[in-house]
Amino acid sequence: MISETHLTNNLAFKIFGYNILRADHPDGTAHGGAAGRSLQNLIRIKHAKIHAPYAPTYWPSHLGRNPDFLDFFISNLPNHLQTKLTNLNDPASDHTPVLIQINASISSHNNNNPSQINWPRFRSIMTRNSHLNIKLKSHADIDDAIRNFTETIINAKNNSSLPVHNLKSDHLITPEIRQLITEKRRARNRWQYSHYPEDRQKYNSLSNKLKSLLKTHKNELYKSHLASLSPNKGTLWKKTKCLLQHKETLPPLVREDNTIAVDDQDKAELLASHLADSFKPHSSLPCPNHIEL
Repeated sequence: MISETHLTNNLAFKIFGYNILRADHPDGTAHGGAAGRSLQNLIRIKHAKIHAPYAPTYWPSHLGRNPDFLDFFISNLPNHLQTKLTNLNDPASDHTPVLIQINASISSHNNNNPSQINWPRFRSIMTRNSHLNIKLKSHADIDDAIRNFTETIINAKNNSSLPVHNLKSDHLITPEIRQLITEKRRARNRWQYSHYPEDRQKYNSLSNKLKSLLKTHKNELYKSHLASLSPNKGTLWKKTKCLLQHKETLPPLVREDNTIAVDDQDKAELLASHLADSFKPHSSLPCPNHIEL
């Protein structure tokens, strides 16, 4: 994001939505020069795009100055990606922050995915490729030995690993839900900062709307999952077995009078009494006074 970029009349950019970026600085002087020309040349050479909001981003406190456009984005995004600019209108300073949203799904490549290692195969590869009769007389010999040993371990791990497919999908949230989560978090931050009843009401409304939408979304996902089960591949049998499996629950703590201990204090006293009764000296042990030496 380019913030507080002030250009002269010769360095103005044509932007959709309004004519030019203002060249007059709030203090009444024109700024530009080498920095402005370098920015203009870079945008022209790189074929970059300018993303600017449709509302002013500078709101001066002086009565003789007008609101102005001083904040915009310069990017090199592909044409098929849609962007949306929003002026957050945060009155924290004389500049309002500008938020750009890019409608794109990012595929995260995690190199730390868990994998199942075939340890006998790993041991066999390490035994076959490890060489112990090497000389270690100089620093170069030690460095080469460490590098070769590290490469042997990495190659053995890669050749003996089986990938574990992660069945959990973290990209099933719809853009509507993601946008609603963002609005709810923003409303929560605003309410925590101001503690106004109107902000609390808006935060509660967004929270309830998000809960209802997530519940509907989870039901739709579960319906699609059940519809994808097939008796030929064994998925229907596995799901039925999982649903019919008996799940054992922990029994409650019961006192001697058959009442249930509910509070933490009652549970602690009941456990203490049980442990005190369990760990006592055995009654069959002879008395120390009657032991003959």
